[in-house]
Amino acid sequence: MVSSSIEHLVRDNIRSMKAYSSARSLYTRGILLDANESPYEAPIPNQNASLNRYPDGSNRELREYLGSLFHQEDKNLALGNGSDEIIDLLVRIFCQPLKDKILILPPTFGMYRVAAQMNQVDIIEVENQPDILLENRPLPLSLPVQEILERSKDSVKIIFICNPNNPTGSTFRREDILNLVKESECLVVVDEAYGDFMDEPGFSNEIHHFPNLVILKTFSKAFGLAGIRLGVAIAPEEIIELIQKVKLPYNINILTSQIILRNRIHMEFVNDNVKLILKNKTMLEAELKKIKGVKAVIPSQSNFLLVRFNESDKVFSELVKKGFIVRKVDSKYGLENCLRISVGNESENQGLIDVLNTLENN
Repeated sequence: MVSSSIEHLVRDNIRSMKAYSSARSLYTRGILLDANESPYEAPIPNQNASLNRYPDGSNRELREYLGSLFHQEDKNLALGNGSDEIIDLLVRIFCQPLKDKILILPPTFGMYRVAAQMNQVDIIEVENQPDILLENRPLPLSLPVQEILERSKDSVKIIFICNPNNPTGSTFRREDILNLVKESECLVVVDEAYGDFMDEPGFSNEIHHFPNLVILKTFSKAFGLAGIRLGVAIAPEEIIELIQKVKLPYNINILTSQIILRNRIHMEFVNDNVKLILKNKTMLEAELKKIKGVKAVIPSQSNFLLVRFNESDKVFSELVKKGFIVRKVDSKYGLENCLRISVGNESENQGLIDVLNTLENN
């Protein structure tokens, strides 16, 4: 007799894993302050793509242009359907299922864990809290380099460092990251999704000095192009060749490619976008600190703020009722009663503050 369920056919690791919960899978309407997108849309006119043809499977022209944008040669760039795809590809390339491991620094971006679980790769955690959650702790934070090096001896192939970190917005000392790359025998992936908001330059140029360093970039934040789903890996040529070998044949669709190539990137918009978001963040942070129900606003070098409330569940529910969508973060790793709030435009931020003040007065 044929079973009425296919559950017995599913791999054990897939059956037991928890799926990554993307912001847009939860909420699609309202004042969206939950996904760390830019509140300012990039100036992209209508496109006229030849949709009857496959796109360039090697993404050669797009990689050449983005290489000029990031001051790199195209041979040092690989592209993905968002950084998520690149994270998954790196785990598949370097980690043997049921044998190798990755190392992460929780609390951090959830896709590192999801990619490992999908590929039956174990996870070693080196918690970097409570440093992160000390309200007055200046940035950048020290990185526990020696502990990471020691723990990574246990079959670790990849170390993921989100810098600035999501969901905390904190950064790590540059010399600590470089020392880790220099001393480690693992691949070190520095995820710079929020790197455009940092006070100091990123690590892209360091790939020419270290064969085990990968930098991740995205167009979803400062560039205001979250909807086109474009992620970039900047790495030594040997690593790029491996990514090109295992990626799907047409992983970057022709609409995404032509939006970039036909319009090019107006860096004036990006730079102005960053300045405006940082200005709005400063104002939002100051107003949040005045609210009685707010216990702490964590220092941030990103386009969002991690905020600890007295009663975050109550605040979240009331904000949703008023149409303001923020992000609930995992209660583990010291994040109890914390909400992550993306920086919106001036009217969105003021509306949020008005609602929070109303809650305090009721």
